[in-house]
Amino acid sequence: MSIGENIRKLREEHGLTQRELAMIVGVSDKAISSWERGSKEPRMGAIQRLADHFGLKKSDIIDGTLTASPPCLDVPCDFTIPRTRKLPLVKDFTDDGTLVAQFADRSVAVPESVQADFAYRCKDYSLVAARVYPGDILFIRRQSQVKSGNLAAVYINGEVYLRRIYRYPDQIVLVAENPEYAPLIFNGPDKAQVRTLGVVVAFVAML
Repeated sequence: MSIGENIRKLREEHGLTQRELAMIVGVSDKAISSWERGSKEPRMGAIQRLADHFGLKKSDIIDGTLTASPPCLDVPCDFTIPRTRKLPLVKDFTDDGTLVAQFADRSVAVPESVQADFAYRCKDYSLVAARVYPGDILFIRRQSQVKSGNLAAVYINGEVYLRRIYRYPDQIVLVAENPEYAPLIFNGPDKAQVRTLGVVVAFVAML
């Protein structure tokens, strides 16, 4: 099978539209369509992102025959389940950044080794290149300052954004893990609009 045929088969087996697959890879749905038709071939970086997301090798997509079921994992039987603790799953925030409106009687378990203060559910496709999708739960450690380049939860004009934060002498730039989301740029006095809620330390996929 050709690369395009393999990509189409992979997409259909997982019940994805061309647009949804494009979000995963970080390209346009037109690019997916052209790959599947065979009029263009994806670059190696795009093939790698596909392989990483679906747990395959690049060679499986380039010249292999895809199977519907992934290979079995050789999991040892003597592993130890880590101890966990409960964190609040936060639904919303007030203008001063206080945690409010938690889901009623709702909390999530996190390994004790994960140093986080609360959990927050991803609501959009801004983190697909980091393999985080809508519905996935992120664990966040509260801190007012996050190092440049780290993934942060920030509060801007009543909305929560999950972005990599880059700080410059007179500018803050928030960058999504998806090229379809434009960077958010704040200059001079506008930097005060960006309120840092904390740094993302871990996440769990909700399959």
